[in-house]
Amino acid sequence: MTYVSGRMPSLDGFRAVSILMVLCGHLGGTRGFPLTASAISHWTGDLGALGVQVFFVISGFLITSLLMSERQQTGTISLKNFYLRRVLRIFPASYTLILMLLVATLLGWLDLTARDFIFASTYTVNYYPHHPWQIGHLWSLSVEEQFYLLWPLALLLLRERRGLLLAIAAIFIGPVVRAVIREYVLHVNPASPLSDMSIFPAMCDYLATGCALALLRPWLLTQDWYLRLTGSRWLWLAVPLIFLINRGGAIPRSCSLARRCRTCASHS
Repeated sequence: MTYVSGRMPSLDGFRAVSILMVLCGHLGGTRGFPLTASAISHWTGDLGALGVQVFFVISGFLITSLLMSERQQTGTISLKNFYLRRVLRIFPASYTLILMLLVATLLGWLDLTARDFIFASTYTVNYYPHHPWQIGHLWSLSVEEQFYLLWPLALLLLRERRGLLLAIAAIFIGPVVRAVIREYVLHVNPASPLSDMSIFPAMCDYLATGCALALLRPWLLTQDWYLRLTGSRWLWLAVPLIFLINRGGAIPRSCSLARRCRTCASHS
């Protein structure tokens, strides 16, 4: 996995796969599509949820790798340059979407409120319970933006070693938070708004996994067992194994993540 003009070509394939999984997950709930969501999930599990999880891992790995590379080249991490790059990359597309939603609302085509636009424009949809489905897909972008806000500063202050400890801690925190939410929603308060939110603490382990892999990568590349594993022709067997685990529901996710993807798709 090498950089080419600031990119990691091998990650483009993983991005494409994650996007295809999300598209398949949504198409399964689209009228006229030959395969239903239940038919797809019967063989592979919830592809939409798995695709988002894979994308989060990729994001954590890529952002951390870029930050580490910058520190190696310049001796520090420029938060100003990082946030400027994120703004130029994300804001034009996301705010164009929000503007189009506003125009549609003013024309009477949609029934969105000022509250809806506040959450959408501040990237906090994942903390907005029972939000309208028109902005529902922004929950994952909200998680990403919150990650961008927190992780570069943490890595700048903690540096690689303590940053790795933080990432490992987050890998354990995420499943615990999801378990607490799931138990609370199922057994204590089924009407809780937590059932409709993918809050950052419940999603952080996917991003943290990518961060930890990036921080460990220089060491891993010196380990013979890792090189043999990643170079093995049998590694492709991991793909059906992942789908099998996902089909069994063993991949932990927030109590609302899978339902959120199906809800968005059902309105397509």
